Amino acid sequence: MKNNIITLCIAFLIIGCGNNDESNKANTNTDQTTETKKDKIAETKTSPELVFNDSDGGPEVKFDMEVWEFGEINEGDIIDTIFTFENVGTEPLIISNAKAGCGCTVPQWPKEPIAPGETGTIAVKFNSKGKPGQQNKPVTLTMNTTPNTMKLRLVGKVKPTTNLDTK
Repeated sequence: MKNNIITLCIAFLIIGCGNNDESNKANTNTDQTTETKKDKIAETKTSPELVFNDSDGGPEVKFDMEVWEFGEINEGDIIDTIFTFENVGTEPLIISNAKAGCGCTVPQWPKEPIAPGETGTIAVKFNSKGKPGQQNKPVTLTMNTTPNTMKLRLVGKVKPTTNLDTK
């Protein structure tokens, strides 16, 4: 029994090593392999949902502001703002996601495509409860533009509630 197992192991090693030699021989002509791969890639069809702007026209977004400086607020205040934008490109703009850095900042964005020349808004709400001090809250947008991400920011200072009691 022991000899059968050893014989099988040796047979697998010999067969396995032989296959590696064959694959190495197949890869010696890299120019032909590269050309074949390029041809196959060119033939691959891409789903329209996966196509992003390649900088030749396409959607392009322009915001009225990218940073909202809210100044100084008291801890616990809930503030909000609206970022207005225009699609200055030649194709519909799609915002697939808007993600804040933490749960205290909540963005709302249009889910439907924005046609060229049309405007839209991103509403952002910030809850300052438990957030004393300087704030720099990012909202990252994922869009079908080049580049495909962009950050909007809320910047300001939250005065702690304990400082209010000593005044």
